[in-house]
Amino acid sequence: MRKGQKHTKVSIERISVAHLGQRGYWKDKKLSPSHIKALSDAQKKIGTIPPSRKGAIPWNKDKIGIYSKETIDKIKIGRAKQPIKHSEETRKKIGIAHSKEKSTFWKGGVSRINRTKRKILTDTFEYRQWRRFVFARDDYTCQICEAKGRRIHANHIKKWSDYPELRLIMDNGITVCERCDIKLVNHHELEWESYFNFNLMTRGFLENKAISCLDNL
Repeated sequence: MRKGQKHTKVSIERISVAHLGQRGYWKDKKLSPSHIKALSDAQKKIGTIPPSRKGAIPWNKDKIGIYSKETIDKIKIGRAKQPIKHSEETRKKIGIAHSKEKSTFWKGGVSRINRTKRKILTDTFEYRQWRRFVFARDDYTCQICEAKGRRIHANHIKKWSDYPELRLIMDNGITVCERCDIKLVNHHELEWESYFNFNLMTRGFLENKAISCLDNL
């Protein structure tokens, strides 16, 4: 049919008849009982309807859920208790127990060949503790824009590459959001070093530089 051309009345009636029986026609319409029985008999004859379960007793009749009342009470008491929080020593033992060949993901140390020294260190328990300590000390808040709730980094005040001996020192870390890190700090670490040290000093954290963060947890 060409664009802009309209159907004639005869054509509209033919389209209407052709669409009879489609979903839109049967909307809000009900079949008669005899029609329903005829459809049911036809489907049973060709085996498309499963056998009737009329009169069968449900498996959960007269039962309170799946569990007994005693079990439900125990579950409620268990949920009311505070979740178990392992100590740092226990967590370290769990990590060692599931490391290397004891882990289901162990591939014989093949992955270490292509990994950098930085990546290997950041996967250690000590580095994760240092990072967690820096975040907690700064209250998970960017120390440049004071934003909270953004994606944050635990930056080294003295560069990672220049001072390898200070990588796990608690006073050599500062919390910075991803936006400030990319726009301001990246490639300008030396310019921000004095500001970060002043930030820690005014908050009373610039003491015992030679102590690792692990000794203060």
